[in-house]
Amino acid sequence: MIISAVTASPLPSARLSWRQADDDVHVATVNGEFAGYVAGHGAGFLVHDGTGHRVAFRSTLGAARAALAEVTASAGSDAPVTRPFAARAAAPKAARPRRHRARVLR
Repeated sequence: MIISAVTASPLPSARLSWRQADDDVHVATVNGEFAGYVAGHGAGFLVHDGTGHRVAFRSTLGAARAALAEVTASAGSDAPVTRPFAARAAAPKAARPRRHRARVLR
């Protein structure tokens, strides 16, 4: 019996198309499908993937676009994408509402 290992290789990366949606917001698409966006934030640019998750912060627009291209290319592989969930603090228990007797005004 011969067993061969098959490794997952990324799909050929399609070229991102960019459109400027606002003064500091640039949206990327691949084959007409939303791929993510770059938004100006302070002294740099926040990079968000196609699901809206923040994936990077870069100081220049070109570097931010390159970061999204890298994320998009790596998402094309067969490897599962995992994201750690932020631990949520337990919500405080709501205080029991006070019951007041209705006052009858005469």
